[in-house]
Formats: sequence, C-alpha cells, structure tokens
Amino acid sequence: MKNLNRRVVKSEGRKLGFIGKLKTSLAYLVVPAGAGGLLGLAAGLAFAGTAVAGFDEKVAASFAAKYQVCALKLKDTPGYRLKALGLKAKSDEIGRDKLGGGGYIKAFQKEKKKAWLLSKKECKRFADRL
Repeated sequence: MKNLNRRVVKSEGRKLGFIGKLKTSLAYLVVPAGAGGLLGLAAGLAFAGTAVAGFDEKVAASFAAKYQVCALKLKDTPGYRLKALGLKAKSDEIGRDKLGGGGYIKAFQKEKKKAWLLSKKECKRFADRL
C-alpha cells in the first residue's frame, strides 16, 4: 500500500506539463543581454523598413485587383474569354511595375477584397475599355 501523505518529488514519476515544458524550452532560448539588445535593434529596423503604400501604389493596387477579380468573373462568359485574359495580363503588368514599392502587396490584398463586390456588368465595362 502506498503512503498518500508523503510529498512527491517532481522528478519522481511525473511528466512535465505544458508550463514545465515551456519553462524548460525558454531556459534554452535565453540570450545574453548584449545579444538581446542587438536582436531587438535588428528587428526594429526590419519592421521600420516596411513602408506604407503611397497614393500611386494604392491606385495601382486598386486597378490591378479589379482587373484580376474581373478576369476571374469573366473567364467563363462567352465573348469575354479573351478579354478576361487581357485583364489578367494587365493586372500582372501593373503588379510587376509596382511590386518593388513598400506597401503595394498589402494594398493589393485589401483592394482585392473590395473588388469582389463588383457586379459582372461593371466587369464587362472594364473589359470593354481595355
């Protein structure tokens, strides 16, 4: 019969829980103070390098997103298949021109979400204008 009143040593028959494993893994990740300061500075500079999209990048992202979404909407519409390819090509061209800019990708993703609200009629208008 086991003595239930005695104290159990943590290493005796118990597995480490989530917190115990976390403490152990964090102990191995501790960085000396000087290196930690340098890592913080490097991370700060990396995030400071991400620029916000300017006006021209936002406009380009808006048109590229509209062209790309309209190309997807019109690809199965008779009479607009080639125009849909043209829209996709124009979207890719705009993307290649503006890709080097700071916030173009974020602006493009934001505008693409809005572009799905365009009707098929508006997409046909875009395709006819190109």
